[in-house]
Amino acid sequence: MHGVYIDTGSPNAQVLYNTTSDPNWQGISNQGNSGVEISHSHITGVTTQQLIESTSHSGTDIEITYNVIYGCTGAKGINYWGGADAVISCNEISGTTHEAIFSDTKATITDNEISDCMRGVSPYPSADGSTVSGTRYPIATTAFTYMASRTLISWRMRSLAQLTRAS
Repeated sequence: MHGVYIDTGSPNAQVLYNTTSDPNWQGISNQGNSGVEISHSHITGVTTQQLIESTSHSGTDIEITYNVIYGCTGAKGINYWGGADAVISCNEISGTTHEAIFSDTKATITDNEISDCMRGVSPYPSADGSTVSGTRYPIATTAFTYMASRTLISWRMRSLAQLTRAS
């Protein structure tokens, strides 16, 4: 079972202030709908699927904001395969064994906090023109993998010591 499953044909769905623990499938899954907002949710215990995902290379005006994701192994934190121009911001993601945030479509990825994940933010080459900024990595994480062309990247680190570790 999914934690929350937004089926095709459900535009403008809102998943707000939801808590999902130990689902068998995705924590929250959007199946290509537009106008979806996933915000202020807590997800833990996902072991084989994505914690938050938006699929089908369709759907616009999607916002994934202010979520807390932790204690999940074998999965990506946020797996974005939706339509272009999503906003993925202000999420706290820790303890994933894959990318904390993966996008294969143009997205604005800002002000997330990522810790103790195998990889940080991964805008896939098809995510041309994405913006990644303000993301914090307080505990060792490989900051970026893959890399779309024309992607604007900037981020903050907490200390010079962390910058030295990352080099």
